[in-house]
Amino acid sequence: MPLEASIGGPFTIASNLRGVEYLLRDCRKKPEEVHRLLEIITQTQMSCIEMVAEYGMGIAMADPVANPALIGPKMYEEFVFPYTKQLTDYTVKKTGKKVSLHMCGNTYSIWKYLVQYELNELSLDNIIVSAAGSRGNRKSDPDCRQ
Repeated sequence: MPLEASIGGPFTIASNLRGVEYLLRDCRKKPEEVHRLLEIITQTQMSCIEMVAEYGMGIAMADPVANPALIGPKMYEEFVFPYTKQLTDYTVKKTGKKVSLHMCGNTYSIWKYLVQYELNELSLDNIIVSAAGSRGNRKSDPDCRQ
């Protein structure tokens, strides 16, 4: 049975520190400061991953505020993908285990990024399952931002 420590994704942690509304505004008006904050958070999370690795555990990460329905795929690409990618790669390097990731909301527009992460498990919000079941496939999904 895999044993994992749970960590928050960098964007969600930034929203907890800054507040969601302020963080989203800062992404548009002060992007360099947001990147600085995300770099600090990512370095801190790497320290947590190092500690977890000492105990032979893996990592489970949840990043609900990185929901593309909230921030859109362009902001995801700039403010989420590089930091999450860095953490998933680092986790494999330090622990030898891939990451379990949970994402909320309609994630179709960011699947091209999700497949680039080192993941052993991807937990998606039930909106994806119900949308796929009711509409048949993503091409017919009017809410899908490509």
